[in-house]
Amino acid sequence: MSFEDRPSTGTKESRDGEIEDRPETSAGMQDSDTVQNPVSEKKGDGKRSKWKSGRKASSGRVLELQLASTWGDGDFIGMTGLQVLGATGQAVQLTEDQIDANPRDITVLDGYEQDIRLLSNLLSGTCITMSDSEMWLAPFEPGVANIMTLDLGEVTAVSGIRVWNYNKSAEDTCRGVKVIHAFLDGEQVSPAGGCLIRKAPGNSHFDFSQTVTFGPSLGGPVSSQSLAVEDESTRGLPTGFMFKLRLMSAWGDAFYIGLNGVELYNEHHNLLQPHLVSAFPESCNVLPDVKDDCRTPDKLINGVNDTFDGRDMWLAPILPEVVNEVYLVFERPVSISMVKLWNYAKTPNRGVKEFSLLVDDLLVFGGTLARADGEATGILPTCAPPVLPQTILFTEDPEMVHAEREFLIRPPTAAESVIRMVDEDNPHASDQQRGKPKRPAQAMRPTTSMPASSAIQGGRHFR
Repeated sequence: MSFEDRPSTGTKESRDGEIEDRPETSAGMQDSDTVQNPVSEKKGDGKRSKWKSGRKASSGRVLELQLASTWGDGDFIGMTGLQVLGATGQAVQLTEDQIDANPRDITVLDGYEQDIRLLSNLLSGTCITMSDSEMWLAPFEPGVANIMTLDLGEVTAVSGIRVWNYNKSAEDTCRGVKVIHAFLDGEQVSPAGGCLIRKAPGNSHFDFSQTVTFGPSLGGPVSSQSLAVEDESTRGLPTGFMFKLRLMSAWGDAFYIGLNGVELYNEHHNLLQPHLVSAFPESCNVLPDVKDDCRTPDKLINGVNDTFDGRDMWLAPILPEVVNEVYLVFERPVSISMVKLWNYAKTPNRGVKEFSLLVDDLLVFGGTLARADGEATGILPTCAPPVLPQTILFTEDPEMVHAEREFLIRPPTAAESVIRMVDEDNPHASDQQRGKPKRPAQAMRPTTSMPASSAIQGGRHFR
């Protein structure tokens, strides 16, 4: 495709019209991710790869990034922010004259000479944003890599990069970089297949940066994002970077919604530890009259789930025209065989009722979470029933099906004993469309507070 055939793009508004045949987000390699790079071919040096598992950080002066593919857009490629990481993971300080690209940015196109989506924006430090005036955008041709060159000024130890992908809107995240090949002083420091870059969320609810290490992760095993290859153990399982719970309603409370805990398990049924857990709204601390409430998103993955102690739970306000969401984000794509949820037990009517699970924005499950069974009340609070897990099962492993049979969350229309993935066009109808009354005025919201210093009753976790 020539530049003359390229569709127009605006700096403030999304493109007109619908995008047809948009490819789904998937953490795997496609034919379009394989590129012919005319810049490298002209050098004729047959660039060698020195990426090896367990090696130390490489040193060099010039870092070249080959941006091989996007998340679906065939005309433009972009990012919001970029950092080069030193030997200990610190950001290497760079100035505008130390970065170059081919094509440099969108200003190389006729009619876009005054466009503000410039290469220099990548170094501005404003990264958690949806304003494309803070982003970089350049023309892109599938099969030909865009080349970005960073001159570090002197020989520098480089352990990796940190990327904030293109985040103008949910629709425009398809312009983000998907695969990067990295070369330091002409030698490849990324895996032969390249590094898979996470698609941006299309919102600014959390820090969506991704750290891509070129060798051993800092203080741990190799964690470079090589392209995922499906095998027998992961076939049919949801796979991706970002797992999102959309919480559509609570069990009666119109002002607050919460959970005790969330656990994700990989294809081998081992517990996964997310790189980041976040929520929107984040917690009760977003309310003007609340400060230092300890029911924050990190409590969802602290492992204390069978509890009535609010200090080990997450709670957030239900706000007008906002769907509450919980994000569990990974640095590399993971496959899940099972999800376990513990509903909010301190005040059960604040627990989640209707919810859905999305993996990289693709719906994989929708259903109803049962209300927590009991509360810590009376003179013997330790006699309260346990807070049981509720399970979404994606595997058909007979042992797992048998072990979790008492805890399965069943989709509203399913009769099977094993939960299957579902895919609906519009799983998030409004309250009015669902026949529910409008939410009451925010002025009627009751106050709630849970300082971290509150006491615990009994041997179990109670509040």
